[in-house]
Amino acid sequence: MQHQRHRMHEVVAAVAQRLVSIGRVVAAAGLQEGINDIQGAISTLCAGNMYDQARLLAGSNPQLLQYIEQQHTDHLVANNDAEELAARGNAGAAVEMYAAQGNWDRAHELAAQAGHEVASTVAARHATVLFRQQDWPGAVAVLAQHGVSANPANFELYREVALEVLGANMQQRQPEAEDHARCAARQRNGGLCGFLSCSMTTACC
Repeated sequence: MQHQRHRMHEVVAAVAQRLVSIGRVVAAAGLQEGINDIQGAISTLCAGNMYDQARLLAGSNPQLLQYIEQQHTDHLVANNDAEELAARGNAGAAVEMYAAQGNWDRAHELAAQAGHEVASTVAARHATVLFRQQDWPGAVAVLAQHGVSANPANFELYREVALEVLGANMQQRQPEAEDHARCAARQRNGGLCGFLSCSMTTACC
């Protein structure tokens, strides 16, 4: 009896795979559901990008729902669909995707909604990119707009940006950026008394 059941599952799985290959995802999942292979049916629906139907079939089973969410997220990431990720509440993955794409405006927008810590982390990441491009005033402007954190991991970046701006020659000097850079140079060990709390037109601290 056990052998017969196992054989039936193998046959249904093979037929379901064939049905999926010709676009009949719902029919394939129906076959698997018919032999009580719920996990198989859900996997089939996810493979066909039918996540809502998969959720209905999963009911309130937390493990199956978690599996579906992960499959849906993986699909969105693979297709660079940051907007849908954000719409589904996966702001972290969306921010990462926007940053990787160089869409910093959108990355900062979503990061700001997630709170200061995320916003300042993304700001540091963006500032690092600008620093490597030798755009010192741009790096300062990003930090000024989106904030800095007390995370010691970022202190070296803040120091280097400040030194580069303050050390710029007369042709490259940016007085407004220098005000903030001087403030940055004074911050130590979590003090960050307001590196970028002042506006771009006033001296800091």
